[in-house]
Amino acid sequence: MTKLPLFKYVIEVVTDTKNIKFLPPNYDIRYITVPSDYRTSNNTLYKARALHYATLNSTLPDDAWIVHLDEETQPTPSGIKGIAAMISEEEKSGELRIGQGAILYHRKWQKHPFLTLADNVRTGDDFARFHLQHRIGITIFGLHGSYIVVRNDIEKAIGFDLGPKGSITEDAFWALMAMERGHRCRWVEGYLEEQSTQSVEDFVKQRRRWYQGLAKVAIHAPVDIKWRISLGINTLLWTVAPFAIMYTVVHLFYGVEINPVIRFLANFSFATFGTLYLIGLKANLDEYGVTNIFTRIKWYLAQIIFLPAFSFMEGVGVLMAVFKPSPGFHVVKK
Repeated sequence: MTKLPLFKYVIEVVTDTKNIKFLPPNYDIRYITVPSDYRTSNNTLYKARALHYATLNSTLPDDAWIVHLDEETQPTPSGIKGIAAMISEEEKSGELRIGQGAILYHRKWQKHPFLTLADNVRTGDDFARFHLQHRIGITIFGLHGSYIVVRNDIEKAIGFDLGPKGSITEDAFWALMAMERGHRCRWVEGYLEEQSTQSVEDFVKQRRRWYQGLAKVAIHAPVDIKWRISLGINTLLWTVAPFAIMYTVVHLFYGVEINPVIRFLANFSFATFGTLYLIGLKANLDEYGVTNIFTRIKWYLAQIIFLPAFSFMEGVGVLMAVFKPSPGFHVVKK
């Protein structure tokens, strides 16, 4: 931030525990600790509860812009430039849209290469569904909880008192409420960097939480059905993903004749799925600074070879959500 002094800034760290060794507060770092006995009107839980407390207790002025970051998210020069450009454009136009850009996951690539490759689909998805919705201007697929760029007065007006059903994937729940109130969204150029989970178990449980949370958003978000239907259809299609994997394995060993139209759609779907991983890999390699052609080929081959394993992991997450749902909010280790 100091190397790119494009705007004044302050870092607010919101936490619901005191057992963390923080740097002392100074001119650019403030701490907001949520009291253990704090309750919202709607009995909101987990991260949403902490965010709602922060909206009520932050000293930021109403016309400040907030960039939401997860605990391991790091800005990049491209991200800072993109955020500065967005804020300038929105203030000039008066639209004050909510922004979001692409996230990379290579921060611990060398330590967790397999799981980093598994998360490349998320970057690819940023350039696909999420880029599309932000170009349209409505969050038909929700938002990521990190890399949300929103003006403080808009965030405070909506709040995060979403209730228990909105506390699992509070980001998507909040996004639909924002759309219902007439706010719109836009794409932000530039990246922020995160890291993947450190175990396959956490990877699967993370996907389980997303599935359960998005299903609750599609069913229970207090907005018109036009804002929920796209997310609902997307989640419903996600439900059949593990069964499609099972079919693929069975068909591989016990092939039967398939209607040409169905076969084309299945092949197109699979190719699209693989392309998301490869696009995400390219973006991560470029930003990570991997230029050697042979090293890049090695990573591309690994991405393709392990694609069945990644598909299996994604499918298990959905199956767990359907047959062994979690009663709460699983916090993954990163």
